[in-house]
Amino acid sequence: MNDSLPISAENQAVLQNLARALELAEGFTLLFARCNLPAQRDDLLARLSLQGHTLQRLDVTPQDNVIARLLEENARAPRAGSLHVCNLETQMPYGDPHPPILERLNLTRNTLRLVDRPIVFWLREEALTCLARGAPDFWAWRSGVFEFMPEPAWAEAVYHQPRGGTLEWQELPETEKSQRILTLEGLVADYRSLGAGEAERHGLAELLLELGQLYLRSYRIPSAQMCLEEALDLYRAGGDRLGEADVLQAMGDVFSFRDERDAALDAYRQALDLYRAVGARLGEANVLQAMGDVFSFRKQNDAALDAYRQALDLYRAVGARLGEANVLASLGRFYVLEQPERAEQFLDQAITIYQAIGDRYSVAAQVGNFGWTLRRLGAEARARPYLLRAAELFEALGLTDYAERHYYYAKIDTDEP
Repeated sequence: MNDSLPISAENQAVLQNLARALELAEGFTLLFARCNLPAQRDDLLARLSLQGHTLQRLDVTPQDNVIARLLEENARAPRAGSLHVCNLETQMPYGDPHPPILERLNLTRNTLRLVDRPIVFWLREEALTCLARGAPDFWAWRSGVFEFMPEPAWAEAVYHQPRGGTLEWQELPETEKSQRILTLEGLVADYRSLGAGEAERHGLAELLLELGQLYLRSYRIPSAQMCLEEALDLYRAGGDRLGEADVLQAMGDVFSFRDERDAALDAYRQALDLYRAVGARLGEANVLQAMGDVFSFRKQNDAALDAYRQALDLYRAVGARLGEANVLASLGRFYVLEQPERAEQFLDQAITIYQAIGDRYSVAAQVGNFGWTLRRLGAEARARPYLLRAAELFEALGLTDYAERHYYYAKIDTDEP
């Protein structure tokens, strides 16, 4: 519990009502609590515990069978007390009106009667609305809904916590990445409720941009596009050309991921014009590198090399060593099929920089990218050493999912078991 952030009188009253409902409940009782921020929810649970309530918390992951886990927790937990389900949103993707979890809750709801204690589902506002609409029979069993209002102090504190950004977050295990997404989703929900002033609009736009980028790196492409489109409207309404450029670059990445190369180039060109207009040389370099990747994929070799060289010059001019290494790796992939020795030289230069700046993830990722590029070009045998090397590097980082994927594709074209 964060003692520096006191609870509002309104939320204190809601908390007391929830506490009384838990005290009076006998046997199976289904309750819902609306709270947008995971940090605020955790604080409220801590307050309940300090008041003497026995709580058993169940943190849902995207792969969980929620009903089965509730039955398991019910069998293990002390006989007194209540079960509190957190993070069900991990099974309710942003913007999806009919996630499968809702049908499962509806169809298997009778099994929940085996849980002989109160169950509280803690959900964000839009997730609660989605559940009420998508699982009406399950929702009808509720004995109470406790709605905690956004606390401006909580939203402000979480918003200003250090944020590693999407590059760092992609290195995390999926469970921690999911937690980051939940935090951002909660902040977005709170900022929608905190007003429509300039500061709130700007904060919401920044959150949507980061959330969209993180969705993209979690392969949740429709959610990414929805967030970025809203962020673009907000930045444009506020006349923030730099923010607009950042979103357009991210939208270009979305289109590129979906193989919509013309749309990607159009978004990148708009971003490039804006970055140049405001003198954002690092943004200009990032877009040029992304355009180089698109041109390379489309075999527009002269255009690709021109974009890469411009990006490399800009990265070196502003001292952005990570960007410089990324372009060197892109140049290596450009030459990997027809000039392998030259490609290796570029990769070695990139790895030297990554190691110098302590970016172990990018070493593994770029080695793997050489393997994926060769596979895409039909050179599976040459791809194998890169994929195996990347797998070992990811394994050393503790990223077992990434390692297993690279091991699998390294061996898929061989006779090895």
